[in-house]
Amino acid sequence: MAVTTVTYGARTEFANDSNLNSLGSTSLCAIGPVDNSGSGVAGADAFIVDFSISLASSSVSSTGTLTAYLIQSSVSTSSGFTDGISPTGASVTVVNAKVVYVANANTNSQVVADTFRLPVPDPAKYWSLVWLNGSGAALKSSANSVYYLPITYTTQ
Repeated sequence: MAVTTVTYGARTEFANDSNLNSLGSTSLCAIGPVDNSGSGVAGADAFIVDFSISLASSSVSSTGTLTAYLIQSSVSTSSGFTDGISPTGASVTVVNAKVVYVANANTNSQVVADTFRLPVPDPAKYWSLVWLNGSGAALKSSANSVYYLPITYTTQ
């Protein structure tokens, strides 16, 4: 009988998750990039993404959401990424990016915190997440963070 071993890499904060601070309602921002060939990431089979995003203390919509999109590229320049989006852009536009997660964000002063699994973007060497603030109000000016954790599966 085959046995699968799961190995977890280091939990790493996205380099530009501060782009989420004060992000306006209906606005998007990118928070990456991650280099799939980088130390501690190369060979990963998937990633765990965990986040904590703080909503405004007023004017949050009862139907609000936060949406994460995946953008990827084989080159590190912005023009190579999905929709030509800069992987570090504080203000971006999404056309063809894939939705990878949607969270309810519908209560004043809510801290939206969750975890989701992201398969390795293939065959892209670089990837990033773009977040859409659909909460109805700007996000708080601090205390917003997003991390990734590489996972490797080995079957013997």
